[in-house]
Amino acid sequence: MTADDRTRPAEEELHLGRVALNLGLVGPDELQLALDAQEELKAAGIHTLIGDVMLDLRLITAEQRERALTEQDRLLHQAGLLGRVRGAPTVGWLVAALVPALSQMPPSAVLAWSGAILLGLALAPSSPLRWVGLGWITAVVAPGSNPAAIAGSGSLLHGWKMYVGTVLLGGAVGLLPLPGTLQQAGPLLLIAGVGLALFRSVR
Repeated sequence: MTADDRTRPAEEELHLGRVALNLGLVGPDELQLALDAQEELKAAGIHTLIGDVMLDLRLITAEQRERALTEQDRLLHQAGLLGRVRGAPTVGWLVAALVPALSQMPPSAVLAWSGAILLGLALAPSSPLRWVGLGWITAVVAPGSNPAAIAGSGSLLHGWKMYVGTVLLGGAVGLLPLPGTLQQAGPLLLIAGVGLALFRSVR
């Protein structure tokens, strides 16, 4: 074992719940309560991030969650490439930002998509099912918008920086023409993005 290996955080330490515990934001009993609630939601078919569960249970504040996420990102960076792969949800905003371009949305739909993402930031929907609801509401208010694109994009996001970055990048890229090959690969990338949204539960 090299000195580098000894200084890299263990996989368990990369979990947001463990990060919050190590920072003193929650106690062991509170973390267990959140983990139990997350498992109950998962059993009901609702995949929710542990940070959102702790927030919903009022175990931490939004500011404390952001602090824990910042520390988690630091630990993932310290863990190197493997750690960044484990933290794949942090790449979610890049996938989400490509949704308008890959689904070839017209400009009006890109605007509706951007508005829905910002509305999601304001409402803080923390589960894919809430994003599905927001997607359908947006489709009713703005016909021509894509509820699946909104649900898939929003489910990948956490933290206001990701929301804002997704809207800015997605709006810009969505209005640019893409090569035909990338457009053909779009549906596959969207399926991968939705899969990541539905099965992410590490953070």
